[in-house]
Amino acid sequence: MMGAVRQLSTAVLVALAVVSHHEANSLESLPPGTYYYEHPSRSASVLLRKAGRSVIGLDSQEQACFRGFIEGDRIVNATRVDPPYQPDSRLEHRDGIMLNLAEYQRVEDSIAANAPFAATIAPRPSLEEHMRQVDRETLQTCIQFFSH
Repeated sequence: MMGAVRQLSTAVLVALAVVSHHEANSLESLPPGTYYYEHPSRSASVLLRKAGRSVIGLDSQEQACFRGFIEGDRIVNATRVDPPYQPDSRLEHRDGIMLNLAEYQRVEDSIAANAPFAATIAPRPSLEEHMRQVDRETLQTCIQFFSH
């Protein structure tokens, strides 16, 4: 009986450690900044600017801007807008989970994470670098849109 209790206690402690590790690496636990996520199996990426629990971002697959709140690795209770990002554009509010970034991989990109939205100088940018630059420029538009 004591062996079973000990095994159960060990299993619970391991599960808590895994959950704590995941929460420590979640978007919610990251400092304010700009973060870039890519989906590992489909052509989808998300670029976002985090400030506290608030976030403004770009879902590049749909070219939709969004503003919402962070819970762990989820964007919740978000408002989104599709192009063109004009004051009279139709806003769509989604209660609950809009996007689960646990399904994505955060890309360590010094330009996305640390630099203001400045263009990089490279002799021949790859298509991927070009698309990230376009995403950064579009994110600036999203931030301006939701700032009004």
